[in-house]
Amino acid sequence: MMKTSGIVKRLLLGSVFFYILSACDPIPDSRMVLSAGQKQADMLWLYSQFDSNYAPLGYKKATYGLDYEKLKGDFMAEALAAETNDAFYLVMNRFVAQFRDAHTSASLSHGGLKNRAKIAYLGISGKRKGDLFVVTEIFPTFNKDHSHFPIHVGDEISQIDGNLLGDFIRDKLVKFENLGQDESNLTVHMNRIFTRISTSQELPSEEDAVLTIVSRKYTVQEIQVLEEKENRKIRSDEKKSVRMDVQVPWNFKDLYNFRSDLKLALTSESGTDKKFSPLDIFQAPGESIRNSAMIGFRGFDGSLVLPSHYLAKFIPGSQGNHFLNTFYFPNSIESWTSDIQMGDKVKTNENGDSLIVGLTPLKQLTKVRHIPSNARFITAEGASFPTYVTEEPLLSSTKNGLNKTKLVATMYLSTFSPEAKEGAVIREFKKTLEDLQFYRVDSLVIDLLNNGGGSLSLGMQLAQALSNQEVEMPDIQFILSDSWLREFQGLSVNAPSDAERTLAQRVVADFESAMERGQRLSGPMSTKTLLPFDLIPNERITKKFKIVLMVNEMCASMCDIFSAILQDNKMATVLGSPTMGAGGNVVTHYQAPNSHLVIRQTESLMIRTGKTKVDRGYLENRGVQPDEDFPVTLYSDTGYKAVRQAAVRRLTRQTHLHEGLKESQVSNKRKSVSG
Repeated sequence: MMKTSGIVKRLLLGSVFFYILSACDPIPDSRMVLSAGQKQADMLWLYSQFDSNYAPLGYKKATYGLDYEKLKGDFMAEALAAETNDAFYLVMNRFVAQFRDAHTSASLSHGGLKNRAKIAYLGISGKRKGDLFVVTEIFPTFNKDHSHFPIHVGDEISQIDGNLLGDFIRDKLVKFENLGQDESNLTVHMNRIFTRISTSQELPSEEDAVLTIVSRKYTVQEIQVLEEKENRKIRSDEKKSVRMDVQVPWNFKDLYNFRSDLKLALTSESGTDKKFSPLDIFQAPGESIRNSAMIGFRGFDGSLVLPSHYLAKFIPGSQGNHFLNTFYFPNSIESWTSDIQMGDKVKTNENGDSLIVGLTPLKQLTKVRHIPSNARFITAEGASFPTYVTEEPLLSSTKNGLNKTKLVATMYLSTFSPEAKEGAVIREFKKTLEDLQFYRVDSLVIDLLNNGGGSLSLGMQLAQALSNQEVEMPDIQFILSDSWLREFQGLSVNAPSDAERTLAQRVVADFESAMERGQRLSGPMSTKTLLPFDLIPNERITKKFKIVLMVNEMCASMCDIFSAILQDNKMATVLGSPTMGAGGNVVTHYQAPNSHLVIRQTESLMIRTGKTKVDRGYLENRGVQPDEDFPVTLYSDTGYKAVRQAAVRRLTRQTHLHEGLKESQVSNKRKSVSG
């Protein structure tokens, strides 16, 4: 039975996400060099998308000192001077990167055809660990049993060609895609150092690369010697510190040939008992699924696996409030920081396209997170947000009879667009909170690490469900484009009640008035106006939860927003590293007439309404600053065990216990008065 290689999963998941229902055509054959007129037409198309649809344009001009008109002129000159198609594609990517925007990026499809793009690779894949790159897999085209390839799984690499990896990313890679947050850039680009595609990054000019390895796993023989010498058990994940430079060749291939070789290697590994490989869905031109993202390029998605009904939420023209489901990070997320784990089952959508069906959230959790041995799950196996309870020691106890332990819950909230329908997810979430109260658990860790966002509607309702008081929501500004106007015009005639239709008509009137005045953005309006009757305090919560949010640089879009809501309302302590700062929603626009470039654009701006100057203002490029900093990326290879332990410590400190005593004393006084 074939065991589908993890590297293939990395190769394809992001591409499924972007192109499974798209109409994007492939780039031209590289031998058909685009003319000056064709390049000019594509650049004008690209500029028109920013002119008409890009909400943060004024904000970016002010923040980064961009001279937009000069920028367009300079890049047009570069585009016309580009001698090859690849050079032209890189000019377009660099233009988009000027705006330092996680929601705004360019994509090109290769269509499973020859002579479209080249790939350069060293043969390794992995993930970021702090400033290092941890090798998690050697490509299946490298026969590890018969090759002395000098790089091993588990190796930790600190430099390439004498350059620190972070410096290399900032100097060589960020100029082609810039998320506007340094830590996010490091995480997303880490794999791209070692595998590059000609349409997305410059290919290396050198024949070889020198990699500096600073840590390596012990061999079986070394473990035996150490155990005898030190009289202790050596853990399988223990490593030795080394300092060794290894020289390996860059492998250059046509992208089509590379994929064919990869598929052949997998078939050879599996013998005759061949199962479906995700690679199969990319071989024939003309399929609706396109591949623009190979190893390390746009969207290694390890936790968010995408059936058709999930993807349909992001397709223009879908039913309901489409825009509410567009608060997600298009690159999506998990495998940049955690091992890929997914199933290899296949289903088809209504068009007959093959889709990959992933693991349940619970099974994902067991694969990508450390779960304590004393964990007791209180949610069903199919729950969207698996939650477990552990008994934790108090960090400071007294001798006055107080318990020395307390119960702490941990919830894995990996996405704001789960597979289940929104109403069912909210009911499940509220039931989880009620069950925690029933078990007298008032301390809750919410794991948002690598959460790429999703539905604004769901995120706001989950935030409100955590409180029996009205929760203040952020404001939003919209680009005054025809697409947004259409969205609200549709609601003004199709919303489910007269009241909601009337409210939508008011928004349309505000839009039309602002457009007549020549404004680019709408005035700020509360996001509550988007869900006028859905944000109801959760009266079944009888006691305030003590909440710690675990966040990192890959907490993006709706994850940014959810974290900001809880922080601004003093509902949670935020622990980890600053969130990405993807502060709006994303809309995809198809396609440039000649290169067939697809552009994704930020078309709104979220505004925090916090009580302090630090908390107020746009989320874009700022994200949420944690209340307690913690170096999350250092623990990507251990299931973030230490991050959760730090969150639990926040909940088991004596200060929280004192707060509980004060609440109890107040309650006793009230009882005494009433008695």
